[in-house]
Amino acid sequence: MENELRAVDKLCKPGPQKNIVTALRHGKLPQTSYYFLDMELCDMNLETHIRQEWPPTVEGTKPHFSKDVTPENRRDEVIKIMKDIAGGVSYIHRQGEIHRDLKPRNGMTSSCQT
Repeated sequence: MENELRAVDKLCKPGPQKNIVTALRHGKLPQTSYYFLDMELCDMNLETHIRQEWPPTVEGTKPHFSKDVTPENRRDEVIKIMKDIAGGVSYIHRQGEIHRDLKPRNGMTSSCQT
């Protein structure tokens, strides 16, 4: 856990890297073996975005596009999201760290708040 907190200190400070969630505070609770980590609250992650924006059709096999979203628009949106996530991972690697839990739930796709 202490290695994780060290990485948080290094990577999650407020600053120019918009693709990394900011850590507000962290530490160990006094007289316990419990650690805590307070981070920004993000209103949407990639997993939620996919489920909300691409609900299954009746057959359950293909994404459903609303009337105003074309497959071309959706492709552009997916490309932007993937570039943002790749930018965050690239930043982490340039700092000498490795993200060991990459998954859609950990990919921020919208604004966060403190």
